[in-house]
Amino acid sequence: VGSPVAGKAAFNNFPHEYGVVERTYSEHVSSALSTMPVSDYGTLTIGAPPQPPVNDDCAGALPLVDGLNNGTNVLATNSNTGVGTCALGGAPAFGADVWYTYTATCTGTATASFCQNGATSQFSDTILAIATGTCGALTEIACNDDFCSLRSEVQWPVTAGTTYYVAVGEWNGNAYGTFS
Repeated sequence: VGSPVAGKAAFNNFPHEYGVVERTYSEHVSSALSTMPVSDYGTLTIGAPPQPPVNDDCAGALPLVDGLNNGTNVLATNSNTGVGTCALGGAPAFGADVWYTYTATCTGTATASFCQNGATSQFSDTILAIATGTCGALTEIACNDDFCSLRSEVQWPVTAGTTYYVAVGEWNGNAYGTFS
């Protein structure tokens, strides 16, 4: 039945006696690919994997200025420094965090906020933590999770010329994006 056996494979192995196979599936697929010119295949570039932001850890903290500041936590990791204790679930829930320094320009009260006009975030559940000291020996002095809905705002007393560490994180460390 059908066309001649030429170009086909016949087999005689129990229990499948005297069967004929035209092509295997992989032969079928590869024959279709073999007619494509090499130039039609996409380019695969292999290189170093994307890196976390430079301020992923306390040691890489970037300076903040008075007013609106922009940042990202895309590819940020969980620093596990012990700050972020206000997060529901405690510091382990404070993740995908990035670090900044703020040197007070006057003595008084500073505010960091995702709740005021102009503040934005691509991740909805923010956490802000403020610390003093040095990286590796930080003391948390203020922390907020969910001040205005799921967004954070924190106020803390500042002294002119003193540098404070500001950690911006996302609850549970599973959302990433840009923020102001």
